[in-house]
Amino acid sequence: MGTTARNFLHLWDDSFLYVTPAIHSGQTARSSTTLLASVSGHPFTLQAADGTRVRCTAALVGAHVPRRLDVEGCGLLSLNLDPASSAYRMLSARLGGQGILPLNARCFGGLRDAFEPVQHGALPDEQVQALSRGMVQCVTQGRSPRRGSIPAWRA
Repeated sequence: MGTTARNFLHLWDDSFLYVTPAIHSGQTARSSTTLLASVSGHPFTLQAADGTRVRCTAALVGAHVPRRLDVEGCGLLSLNLDPASSAYRMLSARLGGQGILPLNARCFGGLRDAFEPVQHGALPDEQVQALSRGMVQCVTQGRSPRRGSIPAWRA
């Protein structure tokens, strides 16, 4: 008997992390800046409102930017940041006026070790929140956090 993949939603005061094994969205635009990352490291597809398509393993999407998202077989972490948060302002600045900024999931370094456990709901909320903060740090500072600066991912 196989297991059914599940979606997970982690809510905090200034952000939320949506974790899904697959998604095929229609055109959508969020009021938040969104950081997307492939769980497996395999690419997903983002399509801008003008029809431009990009395949990437991670991406930063600005607030109110219309896009379609196609994720199949790689899993997705979707970190959405409240416009009042400092992380929102830092990631918005990183966009540099672009609506969609493709990234390489390798930028998350050792944090990627936690992506699979998050997808399966195996991490406590405080570790998921630490992972989310670390992901923002990787994108805004261009390097992954030092080992030991966030809780261990495995018990």
